[in-house]
Parts: sequence; C-alpha cells; structure tokens
Amino acid sequence: MTTGIRPYGPGKFDTILDSYVYTVSLDGIDEEAGDAGTGWYGLLRGDLREAVTDAAHEAKDKLTQEELKFLAENKAGAIIEETDQGFVSVENFSDDVVLDKEWARIVDAVEDAEDEDDGSYEGAHPPKTCVRTANGKIACGTRLGGSHGMGGAQRIWREILPSDVGRPFFTLAGRNWPVVDFMGQILPNDVGKRVYLVGDILQVENNEQRDARKSRDLKGLEKAQRERHRHRR
Repeated sequence: MTTGIRPYGPGKFDTILDSYVYTVSLDGIDEEAGDAGTGWYGLLRGDLREAVTDAAHEAKDKLTQEELKFLAENKAGAIIEETDQGFVSVENFSDDVVLDKEWARIVDAVEDAEDEDDGSYEGAHPPKTCVRTANGKIACGTRLGGSHGMGGAQRIWREILPSDVGRPFFTLAGRNWPVVDFMGQILPNDVGKRVYLVGDILQVENNEQRDARKSRDLKGLEKAQRERHRHRR
C-alpha cells in the first residue's frame, strides 16, 4: 500500500499532490499574476481537499492518508508558480493572513518587474477583467480596452466569494483593499455581489442589483440552452 506524500518523479511537478492542485487550477482560480512568458502565479483560496480528491479520482488515483492530512492542515489555500520553462511548484498555507501577505508580496514583485520591462503602456498596468467560470470561481486575465457601463469607462470587478465573508481585506486588481473603507464588513448575504473598481474607489452592488443581474444571466443561459437544443434537432 502506497503511503506518504508521493514524489512526482522526473517532470514539471515536485509531487503528485502538486499535479492535482495544478489540475484544479485549470478549472478557475481566485487571482493570478504574471504570464507564461516571464512566470505565472495563481492563487487558490480555501480547503482544497474535495477538489483535489476529485482530480485524483479522475486520474484513477487515490490520495494517501498523509496527502489528505497535509491538505487538511493547509486549508487556507495554495499559491501555484509556473516558470517560463513550464515547471510548476505549489506552496500550501494553513493561515489566511500568511497566505494574503505572501500573495501581496508576489503581486508587488510582478508589478515592479512589469514597470521595469514594459514601456508600451503608460501609467497604471493594463486592467484585469474578471469573469465567473462554470464552477463558480473567478478567472482573471489582463486585457486592454472594452467597457462595462459607466459611460464606457473600463470597469474591473470580482464577485464576493464565501471565502471573503468576515475577512478584513478584499483582493482586487492586485491590491488588498480594507473592507471597512468601502462596505464596512462582508456578511454571508453579500456573497455573489460584484465589487467594481471605478477610478481608485470600490463600488458594491446592492441586493436588488445583484438579484436582477443574476436573473438576467439565468435567462440568458436558458435561452442559449434552448438555442443549442433547437440546432441539435
């Protein structure tokens, strides 16, 4: 019977467990920094046991007791690093505060490097436009241009996640914003609201705006499903 935290062997990962965490990240992450050309970082918040166990199951594998214990002891989340040569390392965290500090350090380092290397975009970094993936996570990517309301102004947003409830800081666009400054505190009934970065301030949907948007999204999804069904007939 296999025991311990199993090494991956020659290849892009240090351990088999790291390979499954990376697989989970392909379905959506909470934040990202950098790019494939210079080095990419991805942030996964929260307890990863269920998602990693499912990834192992998909690979017809089963996590060892030691691997499950390791994930249980590091329920704050993980930071993934992928080098420009494709090698992947994963750092797991047991403490939310330590995770947030390390992620903030990485984001600052990446932005400092972009300031030195990129002269094609003056002023602030290109905004990160975020979308919600099918599994409910947020996928973010750097993109210039585009608009989302507000008279055509660029709007950057992220939805409030269950893991944000009660936290003192809200991470958006590579910054940790004190929650007390823009909404007081994040409560369970705030989950699903979008927080928009407009200029240098954060604006939050109210309950009515969130519910109306989600109703529109649902109707749009149902319409698309009907169209796909009609074309298949």
